[in-house]
Order: sequence, then C-alpha cells, then structure tokens
Amino acid sequence: MLCRLLVVNYALIDRVEIEFGPGLNIITGETGAGKSILVGALGLVLGMRASPEVIRSHEKRCLVEAIIQLQPDHRSLALLDAMGIDADQGELIIRREVVANGRSRSFINGLAVPLRSLLDLARALVDLHGQHDHQSLLYTERHIDFLDGFAGLGELRESVGAAHRRLSDLLDRRENAEAEAQRSRDRRELLEFQVEEIAAADPEPDEDERLLQEQSLLTHAERLIETAMHLEALLYQGDDSIVDRLGAAEQLLKDAVQMDESLGIHADELTGQRYAIEELARFFADYARGVEHNPERLAEVTGRLDLLAHLKKKYGGTLQAMLEYRKNAE
Repeated sequence: MLCRLLVVNYALIDRVEIEFGPGLNIITGETGAGKSILVGALGLVLGMRASPEVIRSHEKRCLVEAIIQLQPDHRSLALLDAMGIDADQGELIIRREVVANGRSRSFINGLAVPLRSLLDLARALVDLHGQHDHQSLLYTERHIDFLDGFAGLGELRESVGAAHRRLSDLLDRRENAEAEAQRSRDRRELLEFQVEEIAAADPEPDEDERLLQEQSLLTHAERLIETAMHLEALLYQGDDSIVDRLGAAEQLLKDAVQMDESLGIHADELTGQRYAIEELARFFADYARGVEHNPERLAEVTGRLDLLAHLKKKYGGTLQAMLEYRKNAE
C-alpha cells in the first residue's frame, strides 16, 4: 500500500507531502489543479523516464519519495532479496532524484540501485493505468498474481513462500558448508603437497651457506690453484726464492756472529722466519693439490642451490623458516 508521497521541486510543485490511508483514496480538483502532476511524480519515482524539464524553474534538482507498506507474502520481497535490500519490516522507501543535466539517481531503503532494478520492482508494486490501457496485463510476471488472487490462495501462497524461503536458506547453508568443507580439503591437500615437496628436497640446517662456500671454491678453482702454485714458487722454488734469500741472509748473519756474539739472537730469529716461510710454502703446495676442479660437482651444487632458493622463496625466505614451516604443517 502506498502510504506517503513526497514531491519537491517537481514541475510546478515547490513541496507537497501526501499521506494515504487504507482502501480507496481519491484526489479531486478542477482542470489544471495538478492531479496529473502528482501521477507523473509517482511515475518518476517508480522508474519512468526522467528529463531536466521536470525540475521546477530556477531549481537545480527535484526529488520524489514514496513510502510503500508491503504484505508479508508480497511477491516483491523475492526481488528485494535478490537485490540485497533489507525489507524485513515490510516498509519500502523509494527515492528518485533528478539533476539539471537530466541524470537521475534511485534509492531503495537508502541503497543506490540501477534504474533497471527499480523498474522491475515497480512492476510488482504499483499499477499505473490511464483511460485506454491497463499496464499490469502486459507483464507476464504479474499473471500468477491474478490467478492466485482469483483462486483465493493468499494464505497458501504465504505458507508456500515461507517454506520456500526456509528451503532456500537451508540450501544456502548447505552450499556454504560444502564450500567450507571443500576449502578445508583443498587446504589439507596443499599442506600435504608442501610437506612432501620440502621432504623430497630434505634440506639440512645451514646447508645453503655451506653450498655457497663450495660453489665459490669450485667456480674459482683454476684461479685458486694458479695463485697457490705461484705463491709456493715465489716462497720456495728456484735460486731466487724467498727461502733461498733468507738462507743467504742467515749465512751472512752467522758469519757476523763470529765477530759479534750479540747478533746471535737475531740469527736465531732469522732461522725461525725461514722455517716459517718453508712451512707456508708447503701449505700452498698442499692447497694447490687439494683444490678440486670439478665442473660436474659445480653443476650439481648450483642446481641444489637453485632448488633451495626456490623453496625458500615459497616457505619463508630462509632455510630455517622453511624447516619450521614443514614442522608446523606436519
């Protein structure tokens, strides 16, 4: 039932508010009193075409608002539910605003809606007809209302509608429960896959740091060998090696000790330095022999590091975080 109509700045109307009561309401007046303007305003709020001409002169916008009370079994409730509009109290507040450029905005219970939705709802709410037509007969979706009314099935329709809403609610709850169960299964399967992926790699604590050191050694193996051999040669090999020069200096100092015994302590120091250089030369020789030039091992280490980097990116950024992720997932 249409309970109230508010019209502001529409055509010749500055502001008018009309309250309607139950049953038949009649608006009378002589020609030109504005009866058709009120009907036009009602049509506007129900989605009919809007244009800037409907705005009262010297005003920037017009507004029409209608309050409609719905019966509990009214067919429009299903439309409102589909639109996501709350109408549990059975009251609809429909508002339409038109601005000077001809654009309009529509609201139902404070929620902005597209004009198409307003038109669909209006067809279920109000029947506007003139002298030569009856609009509701043109809409096939209203035919079932006529049949139910003619057959006196109001109470049955209400009970069936309530049962249908309960069924829809139960179906929605079941669908949500099934969706939640599926999400849980998907999550479990994902965790199982992730645990298996980490387990297949079987990373060890600090393995990436050890492999990085080994990778650097394998990458620069040839240069390290050459450097160690060169150092060993400078220190020990040939007549001009540091060890030979220290030996010559040691012999000169020993001869000087024969003339000045106080130099003996320095001769011992020089001998110790020569022994230390010889030991250092042996270290570099052993180092050169121990460095492995192994392209196959380098490729293996690089591949392992790539795998660990991929897993670290997925599971926390560090090897420790990845191991903790696996522990928690298990």
